[in-house]
Amino acid sequence: MTIPGTVALSTWVTLGAAIAAPVLQPVGGAGDAEQAVRALSAQEVGAFLRRDRQQLASLWSADFVVTNPLNRLASKAEVLAMIDSGFLVITEYERRIDHARAEHALVVLAGSE
Repeated sequence: MTIPGTVALSTWVTLGAAIAAPVLQPVGGAGDAEQAVRALSAQEVGAFLRRDRQQLASLWSADFVVTNPLNRLASKAEVLAMIDSGFLVITEYERRIDHARAEHALVVLAGSE
C-alpha cells in the first residue's frame, strides 16, 4: 500500500516538537536550546529522507507517540516497524518552522510539513 506524499507528510506535523526534549543536553540559554532543537529537527528530516531507521530511533524518546497516516496513535516501535516494512516511505519532505518558543527545559516548534 502506498501513502500519497501529502497525506504522509501532513500526518507527521507533531514530530518536530516530539523529538528533542529527551536528547537535549544542558545549554547556555533559551536561544541555545532553540538552536539545538532546530538542529535535531533537521536531523530527523534528513533521517526520514534517507530511511535511516537507526538515527530516527536514536532521536525519538522511548515514550514517543505520533498520529500516523491512518489517523491512529503510533508508538516509536510501531513507526519504526512501518519504516522497516516499507509501509511508510517518504521521498520528499519539507519542514517549515514558523514559530519557536523556549521555556526552561522545553522547546516547542510549530509550523508545517
